[in-house]
Amino acid sequence: MHPYFHFVDLAGGGTVVEDGTGEASFTVTRTGLNAEDPDHQQILADPLTVNLEDRGYEIVAPEVPATWGDDFALTKAVTISGGQVSQTEHVTPIDDPEGERVEVIAVAVKPSSSYQIGLYHATAILADEHHCGPDVTAWFIEELNIHAAFWRSVGALLAALRLVCDCFCTFWEQETGWKPVLRACGSAGRRRGNRGRLGGMGGRVS
Repeated sequence: MHPYFHFVDLAGGGTVVEDGTGEASFTVTRTGLNAEDPDHQQILADPLTVNLEDRGYEIVAPEVPATWGDDFALTKAVTISGGQVSQTEHVTPIDDPEGERVEVIAVAVKPSSSYQIGLYHATAILADEHHCGPDVTAWFIEELNIHAAFWRSVGALLAALRLVCDCFCTFWEQETGWKPVLRACGSAGRRRGNRGRLGGMGGRVS
């Protein structure tokens, strides 16, 4: 009996988009075998099924894991046909209306008594058609412009409020001779000059 025991490697890569464009796949390979060797041909004559499992829980932020069965479809039992060294399975994206970030598909070879595992872990990329390509750049720029306009409006409003406050403080000083707390807290110089007899209410202007 031939002493060889099946060893398998897993490789993966590519980028597939939810709308079906692009391509991502995983390949399982029987290693250490030569299809031209008569002895190896006896081993390769039998098919070999290699089981895969989800390793999305290993993905660490800021990367986002894709969920098997919700975000993509991929067979969990890859069968290498008799006479073949490897088998490639393609990822089928599952489209949904939600805008999502780029996600990582993480897959590993599941342990089995039928084979030994070599390279067991591989990843591919799943992208959302709503957030990839030129559209992402336009969306990002639009968001920046919206936020910039918002903060410019906030700055203008605060400047107007300060102007109103300064006018009120000036009027208050002229009419009452008392320096309001708002004016007293306006600058370090004013705070130094305000030794108010009424504590938080401000001090008498001489």
